[in-house]
Amino acid sequence: MANVTAINHDNVLLGGDIIVMRAKEKLNNIFFAYYLSNYKKYEIASRAQGITIVHLYFNTIKDLYIDFPLEKEQTKIADFLSSIDSKIEKVATQLQHTQQFKKGLLQQLFV
Repeated sequence: MANVTAINHDNVLLGGDIIVMRAKEKLNNIFFAYYLSNYKKYEIASRAQGITIVHLYFNTIKDLYIDFPLEKEQTKIADFLSSIDSKIEKVATQLQHTQQFKKGLLQQLFV
């Protein structure tokens, strides 16, 4: 299943199988993307239709119950999760560099 992405720009045009969701109340886009991509992921996936090519239609998710905290709390949660994602990316990059270093050492060892 594809993940939900927050687009923080007005009048952005997207193509393909994309459903645009807008809140009636003030909502932190990044929090909303994390919420749908993680907490509601399986509920949303269970509503997808198709065998070979799976689609998700607005009519199948329009009654999806979404409960969210006040905007201040949403921002705190989004900032916290974003900082964790940033740390994960840095560690993944560090791991990749370490693996390359190991590979180089092994190549020198057996030459």
